[in-house]
Amino acid sequence: MGHAGADDQARATELAESFGTDEIMFVFSNGGMPMAQAEKSMRLFAREVMPALKELKPSQPIAA
Repeated sequence: MGHAGADDQARATELAESFGTDEIMFVFSNGGMPMAQAEKSMRLFAREVMPALKELKPSQPIAA
């Protein structure tokens, strides 16, 4: 299973700016993954990815 990295962060920024949004939703699915491993994965996301996402500030929202 992959891990979010700099390329993913750049892509998330690009999409946020393209759509003029200030909200991004992530859906976590652990399938058959043991609960302890799923929790470890979510905590890693919270520690490593969320701080960078909080800093995203799309330049100009698109007018409706």
